[in-house]
Amino acid sequence: MNERHLTWLEERNPAPGASTFVEVVFTQDRPTPDEILPLEPEAPETVSQRRHRAEALSRDVGQRAEDINRQALEVYRIVGEEAFGAKALRNPRVREKLRELNSRLQNFHAAVHAALDEYLAGNTLIMGLISQYDPGPRAITHGLNVAVLATELASQILLKDSEQIPDPKMLKKELAEVFVGGFLHDCGL
Repeated sequence: MNERHLTWLEERNPAPGASTFVEVVFTQDRPTPDEILPLEPEAPETVSQRRHRAEALSRDVGQRAEDINRQALEVYRIVGEEAFGAKALRNPRVREKLRELNSRLQNFHAAVHAALDEYLAGNTLIMGLISQYDPGPRAITHGLNVAVLATELASQILLKDSEQIPDPKMLKKELAEVFVGGFLHDCGL
């Protein structure tokens, strides 16, 4: 790692003035993972707690994304070959499934807000974990990867001018919309 890498890591942190947390493992010329010697700059409990929160929140976002996928597939199954025209939308089963989909989208949005709280507090690990979430269907993985990339880019753009830091509530709201939009960009609904 050189200064350029450290600068990138620091700039990636959306929390102005907050510490940037990076998990680093020094291998000290040991070729196998079994021989890696971890050096911990802070108390193990603090690192462990931060990692645990990031893992739990990223898992929740991923599971809610799977719920949306399942519900959307159910809507498409009922509609069949029809387009989403007036006839399909008058179908009581389609309307019921769309209401359920809306509820699942609200749950997803809440999970994204919780994850963004952690991210905006400086725990950038959460975005990496969300992008690594792999439930199987490529569409979900792709949507989550786009959401993470779009959110990190948006946070960098919105926080670029350190003299005009946006209102934290508005920033989180904007980033949540970017994340959800990134996830749903190929959905077709």
